[in-house]
Amino acid sequence: MNIRNVALLSVVAVAPFGLAALLVPAQFLAIYGVELSDAGLVMTRLFGVHVLLIAIVDWYARNDLRGAGESGVHRGIVTMNIFSPTVSLLLILGATLGGTINALGWANVGILAVLALAWIYVGLMKVPVVATAT
Repeated sequence: MNIRNVALLSVVAVAPFGLAALLVPAQFLAIYGVELSDAGLVMTRLFGVHVLLIAIVDWYARNDLRGAGESGVHRGIVTMNIFSPTVSLLLILGATLGGTINALGWANVGILAVLALAWIYVGLMKVPVVATAT
């Protein structure tokens, strides 16, 4: 597993959620057993924009990320991709355990846990391979 593949995994995993939340929020959340007020529709669409932006940043940055030890933009992208799924996981976990959303919430908990752990591994822990001239 390398950081480019994790960035692509992130795009594939989160872009459909972002699009659904932005374009069809009521229908999207109905599969989780959630009904939205008008304010909830607006907030869900804002969430969709946030998720799509993560997918867009990951798509365009996938060939520029190099692994642990980088600075600047790399750290920002890695931090975003650890922070967002981790906080989202905690929120969805609480909502699932509390009965606010149905058992499908567990699938989201699993997907978000995989993404967060993969970004921690390739972005913070994995030492990049440095090519040497022969």
